[in-house]
Amino acid sequence: MLATTIPAAGERARAVDTFAKDPAGYVAPLIAMRRQFSGGIPLPRLKQLCTESGFASPARARTLLVHLRHLGFVESSPERRKGEPQAYAATAKFIEAWRGQALAGLEGGVILEPEVGLLCYALGRPEVFATFARIQAENLMAGASNFDLQAPLTRALLHRNAGSQISWALLSASDDGFPPRTTLKVSIAALARRFDVSRVHVRRLLAECERERLLARESEGVARFADVGRESIRYFYAQQLVSLLVSAAQTRKAMASRRPEGAGE
Repeated sequence: MLATTIPAAGERARAVDTFAKDPAGYVAPLIAMRRQFSGGIPLPRLKQLCTESGFASPARARTLLVHLRHLGFVESSPERRKGEPQAYAATAKFIEAWRGQALAGLEGGVILEPEVGLLCYALGRPEVFATFARIQAENLMAGASNFDLQAPLTRALLHRNAGSQISWALLSASDDGFPPRTTLKVSIAALARRFDVSRVHVRRLLAECERERLLARESEGVARFADVGRESIRYFYAQQLVSLLVSAAQTRKAMASRRPEGAGE
């Protein structure tokens, strides 16, 4: 479900899709949005948090900020004290686009925990979404140290440009298990066109997946997920789903604590 809904959300919000191509492109805007609800974030602080997460260098943080401004996803905060660096806050355009991404993930979580559906229903309320975004960013930062940068899936795909998107495309290519057990038709040209990268880049990523024993090529344009890598892939995405469900549960708890006594859900 996740492998279907998340790429579909990216197709609907192409601007989000252009930068959420790797962990750094995902983490930086999430941090910026979290800080949006407290007056924005200056570039030095964004650099620091991206570096602490281990997902992006200071130079990459600056590049991501420039790109976010170009897309109209962040803007200069009007509140600036003399001598302080300019802070940047997420725009309404970005918040709405990111809400769609969050909803796509939560819809997958409903399968394991139906009560997540209540959060999906409430995510349109600004105070609920602000709470969820803050908690998700905090949990992501707290768990960054446990992210295995040397894991085969990370090295081969997730830390490469469009690697996360290509992994979702392969994982959703068949409904025969997760990862799929059947052989998959893999079109390098189609993947390159869909995710706006070169064919050479896609070919290198697939070759790296073979070296890391994640994929086994059957013939030209046909591959399957290798048995040796299936368990590590399942484990990684299970971790992502658990993190999402934890953020959802903590959001509901936080919102319940704010509700007046006797008020409904």
